[in-house]
Amino acid sequence: MKRSRIIILPVLIAVAAGVVLFWPRGPKEPVYQGKKLSQWLEGTLPARSTDEFHAAEKAVQAIGTNALPWLMFEFTRRDPKWIAATRSWLADQRWTGERISTERDRMWLAANGLYLLGPAIAPVLPELSEYLGDEQRGDAVAQVLSAAKEDALPYVWTATTSTNIGIAVDALSCLGLAASQTEAAIPLLIQILRTTNHPQRQLAAHWLRYARLGQDLAVPALIEALADGDPSVRWTAASSLGGLAPDSKAAVPNLRRLVGDPNSRVREFASNALFCIDPTALPPRKP
Repeated sequence: MKRSRIIILPVLIAVAAGVVLFWPRGPKEPVYQGKKLSQWLEGTLPARSTDEFHAAEKAVQAIGTNALPWLMFEFTRRDPKWIAATRSWLADQRWTGERISTERDRMWLAANGLYLLGPAIAPVLPELSEYLGDEQRGDAVAQVLSAAKEDALPYVWTATTSTNIGIAVDALSCLGLAASQTEAAIPLLIQILRTTNHPQRQLAAHWLRYARLGQDLAVPALIEALADGDPSVRWTAASSLGGLAPDSKAAVPNLRRLVGDPNSRVREFASNALFCIDPTALPPRKP
């Protein structure tokens, strides 16, 4: 064990020297109350406790748009392959006793900071939207853009029509997340629910379950989708109506009809939705 440590030590020194010499020099990291922004944001990874989250939120909002250059640099910066490989190797060395942060950790830390800025990220929306569909950053961008609410919708709406499936899916996710924060996203999801693309219709039906701010719009559209020609859209719409209970009582007659649908999954989800909305509306079980 001692011999292996002696051999590894020069390797670590060389790696450290390489990092110092070649590490990218980005914008200066903001400081709040004598503490670096990254230290505040560490409380948001991997899980957000209430106190740590609110402390990070307070720090980010106090710094405001001055945090954008550093957060965007950290979010978009990609590690060279040799750095990623070195981190992976170090993470496998149990004797280090420390958890080695990864590029993904840094990306999510910056994403959380951008999310906490909310609509203040408006100046970087064009750049952020370019990462929709990105294999590593697409999910994070969908969440970050949703925090910008109405300001992000033009960029997201354009992305939903992309021929790149990854971009379109991330954009739909963003619309769904935004629908829980702004009613302006709901008509856009309803438009997609009425397109000829059935996978997109199914995704729109799924995300409308979060449209609590505009259930008066979402519920009628989902009821209409219960008659969709594709069974996956029908069962997803039924599930979303169950998720909007008790505000989706108007769907009960249509859901009762779906309990007799030829597709077993549609029947199952319709029954589950009825149970959530009004258990007394369930048809009696056949003996």
